[in-house]
Amino acid sequence: MRRAKQSLLNQAHEELSQLLAYWPSNTRALKSALRDYHEYRKQLVPCIVELLDERTDDLR
Repeated sequence: MRRAKQSLLNQAHEELSQLLAYWPSNTRALKSALRDYHEYRKQLVPCIVELLDERTDDLR
């Protein structure tokens, strides 16, 4: 699972840095950024499942 996600999340450190930039000075912006971040990650779920399925097929 981690490896499948890694290929899709090339900018994970950058995303985290952006979120941390709001903490603790701007919690309203942090909440908004977290909502956006979560929505983006939810959109990646079908791609992650597909990658896992492909890798499972490769193992058979």
